[in-house]
Amino acid sequence: CRFKDFWASVEGQRDLLNSVPGFYDAVRSYALQVLGSTFQRVSKTTLMEVMKLEGMGLDTLITTKCKSSGWAVAPESNGGVIILPKTEQNQPRAKQVEGTEYDGMNK
Repeated sequence: CRFKDFWASVEGQRDLLNSVPGFYDAVRSYALQVLGSTFQRVSKTTLMEVMKLEGMGLDTLITTKCKSSGWAVAPESNGGVIILPKTEQNQPRAKQVEGTEYDGMNK
């Protein structure tokens, strides 16, 4: 998804969209679903761009999600990388090896 481009286009419609109750929350909720089903780790910079949040708003989101949704801040990143919960969607798919057994070959 191109959330950065989306937010740039939203700027031109700010007056209209500010009058739509829950618009920004709905978009951010969707963005969180996309991130969670796509990534295991996300940089704080990427999160800021996708959510169109910065400063205290972004920090509050991260703190809330760490408490309620299993997020964690990667200790080695000095707060720059967020670890998202593992899901079926954000795990690498197991490679299926196709093989054929020939029972009569080893006799």
